[in-house]
Amino acid sequence: GIAYDYIIEKTGVQAKNHVYIGDRKKQDILPPKSRGMQTISVWSEISEANLSLQSVYELKNIFKDSFARTF
Repeated sequence: GIAYDYIIEKTGVQAKNHVYIGDRKKQDILPPKSRGMQTISVWSEISEANLSLQSVYELKNIFKDSFARTF
């Protein structure tokens, strides 16, 4: 948990603007989610995640679309 707090503090970026990607609910999704970060689960459906993907390769399209809307 301390690592998530450290990153949020050091970047100066609000937690809601961070995205954490992982495949384990207890270790990868719940801790960053509890700090207000966005979460993406890969290789599994995790209901607590903001988004669940079947493959890590789907991330390319997710971020491409996201960045296109941002810029």
